[in-house]
This record gives sequence, structure tokens and C-alpha cells, in this order.
Amino acid sequence: MELEKTALEKVDGLSRQLYKNWLAVKKAKAVWDFRALQKAESAYATELDELAELWSEGQSQLAREVRADSDFVGSDAWRIEVEDALKAQGIPLQGSFPQYEFPPFKLTLAVDCQEAKLGLGRKLERTTALRPSALAAWVFARYQAVAGKRFDAALFMKDLLQAYKFANKMAYREEDVIWGRAVGLDVIYELLTVKQSARQEYPKPLFVYNLGRLKEQFDLTHDGYRLELGFARNQSRALLVVDSQGRESRLSSLTVYKVAET
Repeated sequence: MELEKTALEKVDGLSRQLYKNWLAVKKAKAVWDFRALQKAESAYATELDELAELWSEGQSQLAREVRADSDFVGSDAWRIEVEDALKAQGIPLQGSFPQYEFPPFKLTLAVDCQEAKLGLGRKLERTTALRPSALAAWVFARYQAVAGKRFDAALFMKDLLQAYKFANKMAYREEDVIWGRAVGLDVIYELLTVKQSARQEYPKPLFVYNLGRLKEQFDLTHDGYRLELGFARNQSRALLVVDSQGRESRLSSLTVYKVAET
């Protein structure tokens, strides 16, 4: 037994048929097919009247459904569905409602504003699509654009090494690099992003995220040098680095040792 269609289902069907008849009107008009034009125009007018009559009922149904969905957003059940949808996408979610972190991103569910905000440093994106599956897909696309990108450890170590040379000479006030001496990771980042435009393109959370990726590498040698990330004694100056397994480290320094002549 076929179930009775709801008002919105009827509106949907009529709307699609109305569009098809409008295309028929335009097609007949374009080729001066007056007989076909009269037929299509008559059908279009009839269905337009039917749609106008049905819309009052459809609008009431739409309002009820939207109100129910709106009331659901922000509830404990909605929060659980959002978290489950994000985790199902493979996003390493940390934190709790309404703010979550999964390096290098921060996600804020601003229910009062009916939006979700995804931050990467100073870059902030917003979406007003709050259905859990749609929201998770939106977040995943942006997370995957970073996490799914191949990590070039050699290139990153090359950049760190160049910045270390400047930072080392600045810190120890020598004309030549004193190998085996630690310099602050915060100074390294400052040197990598001297220009304001560079800092916008390479926000600090992304730098920290790359440190987490580098930390997982078995061999931290590059071009005759060995790099060592130092654990912080002063926690206030440390960078919280999270690797792909969710393991946390608080790092504050980079030390480079010269192990071979270049």
C-alpha cells in the first residue's frame, strides 16, 4: 500500500514538473512552435495554481520541521551526533563542547549564532550548515587538505636548519654558528615568518603541527647535520606538540649538531 505523500513531497513533485513545463515553454518560444507553446503554457499555468494552493499546507509543514531541527541543534543529543560524525571521518577530536581541537585546527560550535567556526591561526572559516553529517563533511574537507598533504620532512628540516643558523648567531652573539647549542623554537618560527604575509600563510599552529610530524621521523639528519627537538623545562614557553597518534610533547628548543662535513 502506497503511503500518502506529505505536503512537502507534493510541493517537491509539482515544483519539478513546473520547471520541466517552463523549459518546454522556452523551447517552443525559441523555435516559434505556437501550438506547442500554447500547450506548455497552459500546463504551466495550471500547475502554478495548484502549487500556490498547496504551498500554504507545505509551508506549515516546513515551519514545523525547521522548528524541530532548530530546537535539536545545541541539545546533548545533537552534540553527541556531531562528535560521532567528526570521529567517524577520522578526525582526532580533543576538547569538549563547544570548543574542540585537532591540530592544527580549532573548532567552535557557536549555537547562539547558528554557525560553526574553524580556525587555523588567524584564518577563520564559518559554516551555517549544522546537520551533523554536513558539518562533519565540511570540517573534514579542510582538515584533509592539511593532514592529507604529503609531509616533506627533508624540506622542513632544511628550513629549520637555515633559521637555526641565524637564531644561533643571534642568541650567542657570535659570527659563526656554535653547533650543539639550543635555540628557542619560538625564535625559529619568528625567523621563518619574518614577513607578515608569510605569517598569514604559515600560521603558528601549522608550524607546531609540522613539528609533530617531524618528531615521528626516525632519522632527523639533513645534509650532514642532526636535528634535536628539546623538551621544555619552562612549561610556560613550551609548544604543545601532538603527533598523529595523539601523543603530546611540550617542546621549546631546537639543537643542531654537525655530524659530517658538507
